[in-house]
Amino acid sequence: MNYTKLQKPKLIALSILLFFVLLVLATSASTPLFEAPDEAAHYLYAHNIIESNSLPIMTNRAEVLSSLSWQRHQPPLLYLTGALLIRWIDRSDVKGYLRINPLAVQGDVSLNNLNSHLHSYAPPTGNTLAAVTVMRLLCLLLASSTLWFIYEMGYLVSGKPIIGLLAMILVAIMPTFVFIAGSINNDNLVTFIHTAGVYWLLSRWQARRIQVRHALLIALIAGGLALSKYQGLPLIMLIGVILLAGAWLHRWTWREALLSLVGLALGLLLLAGWWYARNLSLYGDLMAVSMTRSIWGRGPVTTDLGVRLVEFIGVWRSMWYMLGYLNIAGPTWFYPWVTLVSGLGLLSGVGLFIRKRHWFTALLLSSVIVMLWVTLYISTSQINASQGRFLFPSLIAFAPLVAAGLYTIAGKRSIVLLLPLIIVTLFTPVDLLRAYRPLEVVTSLPDDTVVVERKAEGIHLLGYRLQSSSVPPDGILALDVFLQGNHPDDPALIVAALDPVSGLSLGQAEFFPGMAALSTLDPQKVYRARIVLQLQSPGGAPQQADLLFQWRVIDPSTTTQGRFVNWDNGNSALVSQGPLIQDAAFELHQPYSTIDVNFGNAIQLFGYTGPESRVVRPGDAFEIQLFWRSLRVQADDLRLAFGLLNDADQILVQADGYPQGLPSRSWQAGLRFVDTRRLVIPSDAPPGTYRLYLAWYRSEDNSRLPITNSDSNLFLDLPKIEIVP
Repeated sequence: MNYTKLQKPKLIALSILLFFVLLVLATSASTPLFEAPDEAAHYLYAHNIIESNSLPIMTNRAEVLSSLSWQRHQPPLLYLTGALLIRWIDRSDVKGYLRINPLAVQGDVSLNNLNSHLHSYAPPTGNTLAAVTVMRLLCLLLASSTLWFIYEMGYLVSGKPIIGLLAMILVAIMPTFVFIAGSINNDNLVTFIHTAGVYWLLSRWQARRIQVRHALLIALIAGGLALSKYQGLPLIMLIGVILLAGAWLHRWTWREALLSLVGLALGLLLLAGWWYARNLSLYGDLMAVSMTRSIWGRGPVTTDLGVRLVEFIGVWRSMWYMLGYLNIAGPTWFYPWVTLVSGLGLLSGVGLFIRKRHWFTALLLSSVIVMLWVTLYISTSQINASQGRFLFPSLIAFAPLVAAGLYTIAGKRSIVLLLPLIIVTLFTPVDLLRAYRPLEVVTSLPDDTVVVERKAEGIHLLGYRLQSSSVPPDGILALDVFLQGNHPDDPALIVAALDPVSGLSLGQAEFFPGMAALSTLDPQKVYRARIVLQLQSPGGAPQQADLLFQWRVIDPSTTTQGRFVNWDNGNSALVSQGPLIQDAAFELHQPYSTIDVNFGNAIQLFGYTGPESRVVRPGDAFEIQLFWRSLRVQADDLRLAFGLLNDADQILVQADGYPQGLPSRSWQAGLRFVDTRRLVIPSDAPPGTYRLYLAWYRSEDNSRLPITNSDSNLFLDLPKIEIVP
């Protein structure tokens, strides 16, 4: 019976671990190759070791960045291990995956250009994909081992398996941790070894004994930390300090402390010393700080604590949920929630261990957290390293403290506090699929497609389909574009929503449809690409936006220059009809005079505001506001005829045309709008009394809409206008 009770938490922990592995695999499968932060550079480090049979050398900023293998300043343990695993795989097609997106957005939330690379609809024929998968699985193994250590740590510090399980769940549902766990990144390695080192410290403190095998283990941990990432070096110093403090406080003997210190030193020297000697020889300092700064230096560092605080708020957010190149954010409510829950748990957890007089546990775990934040603060003053994943090594301390605190506050109901996090994390693969939506092959166009049929140097724009016929002025305009053909220069597509009257942009995006390099498309297939635009319209009266389409071949040396690809009509810009922009807060003012005239059960005149004076002279101008209500969705192009008739039914002056900015095909049932018409009286107009007339025409056949309950299709009952000399 006791054996069963002992094993039950382990089985639950294994179930959590399995859940985590499946979630990481789903997330990894939803992330195209090299779309995780610096994944291409991490992979190329291992790939180039195999190709050149040597470690990389830092030269200068231009060469390093242009090579795409810009992680070459990192210690090589992960890359040497990866090279051993993928050496047997044919990786000759790697260049097919290394087309850089020159418009990529990195470090900022965006709707477009979330992808750092341009992808082929069909992957290249070699096995780079297999090699990347192998290295991703290696990183998943490291992250899974970290997760298990966190469970053991929570159990160790509290004596309660449930604390370990809560700590394990907390980390397993951190979307950024899940995302990085399924990508090639040396943060997975340093986090695992750092986690093992902190666990070693606390377990030896509680056991009050250090044996030879423990000294050998800490030698491996020290060497591993030094060879994985410089971020792990402060823990080695902390271990040395605690070894001496433990001997002084009689937790273990001085002999055991000395044995461990010797192991620590030998691990550094024998396992990692060669790397630091190489740095000293090549770059003049042990960690190649000066050379790294020359490549990655962030320039002048502000001393404004307010600015640095804002920066570290971003670090905190990205530790929890900031995917891709820090450009895919979580729900807005997510960040306050995790801050509240983890903050309360952390404070409560530290207070719990202090009340129980577990001084060392409270001090060690708090020190690890503070040490990582301080290390990050110092490193960000030198290079651009403001990313939350650099704090993952602190999770071995952070998660058990938060779990213990939440359990103190809510007991077994603590899991309820984590449910919102679990739900968000479960949707992480969906978020990635939406962000990295690829091109889709289609066999036919939807019935509601707006047909375009325009070509531009081999690219055939067949048409587009609006996801919604109306959008708010500050909403998201989404549409599907249907393409065929290809282009050797991989042009980007510009789509803009334009004000139909002024022609000013209401929102614009320039990007590569479906993350695709157009040179790789099959010219026989039709592709669908999803486009999203953030509108920034001032709002007001409803209007139908125009849509502008352009192709631009980008100059690789600068994203602001390039050449436009002309359409087959000789123009670089193609303008077509867009959605109705409708402001829910807009209220139509009341007409001065009400009326009820129905034109063909399609549109109703329900009021008008006439000119201030109905007596005018030749050369004068006056306006009249006509208040209309659409009675149904319109399939016809309707044109309004409006003007003045004399007694002989001859037209004196007219102001015909479509309602400005609101063509009839954009009307919806119930849409109300004002159409202002202006008439200028001819200078030679004879005096007399004139009648205003109204009629609606179908543009297709020039036929008039009949007026309901009338024998005429010309409305003449507006106020008469008198022209005087």
